[in-house]
Amino acid sequence: MFGALAAGPDGAIWASASVGINRIDGQHRDLYLNGISAMGLSVDSKNTLWAGTNRGVVRLENGKWWNLPMPAGIRLQDVTVITEDQEKSVG
Repeated sequence: MFGALAAGPDGAIWASASVGINRIDGQHRDLYLNGISAMGLSVDSKNTLWAGTNRGVVRLENGKWWNLPMPAGIRLQDVTVITEDQEKSVG
């Protein structure tokens, strides 16, 4: 069962599940972030995938995953929604 879906400009579909994030492109499927629960997904105008997970926010940019550092004193977990706004900022 998938929790969130996002479409990339390249035609790929990103689908979150309790076991990680799937990239589906036709008949081809790849699993990323195996074992991490992803609840919110968004692909921005630069084709960067943003994911809200049970460990905070991560992004896939140019084939590499990045954890976003949170400001001191903020314990961010269980991010369930993530999107790009009109100014092309993700939050």
